[in-house]
Amino acid sequence: MVRRFWVETLGCPKNQVDSDKLTGTLLADGLVPADGPEAADVVVVNTCAFVEEARQESIDTILALADARQDGADLVVTGCLAERYGDELAEALPEVDRVAGFGVPVTPGPRPPTGSGWVPVQLSGTRAARNGSAGDAGQRTGAATVPELDLLNLPRPAASVPWAYV
Repeated sequence: MVRRFWVETLGCPKNQVDSDKLTGTLLADGLVPADGPEAADVVVVNTCAFVEEARQESIDTILALADARQDGADLVVTGCLAERYGDELAEALPEVDRVAGFGVPVTPGPRPPTGSGWVPVQLSGTRAARNGSAGDAGQRTGAATVPELDLLNLPRPAASVPWAYV
């Protein structure tokens, strides 16, 4: 069975680049794009936390996508809001299945135990990595760790329109 994903991007152009790289990783792992969040098995919200209005828009979008997703779909929050307020988001939004900070890929998988807070997960790899074993690179279990994943080296799908860095 083919798994489908939806990525919702908020904020600055850097977030769009991060979402493109996340999309490339999801495609490389065999997932295919969905026509909308209601048709996805994995719904990812790449959030912004630059100013209060952006934080509120991120929360509103997360809650809207939680309502729009199909039964059984995973809701993953990443981006600036997840990085800055990961523990608080994980605790305050029971609708969210995963909260993953910068540079840590996301995947569907079991929800962390209640009270465990912010737990990044791996997109592919071993079963232990998908299940969130304590040895996973980039996993936060108390003390902050630096993820081994470099966003600059992730695959990025071909652009559908011309673009260039300025």
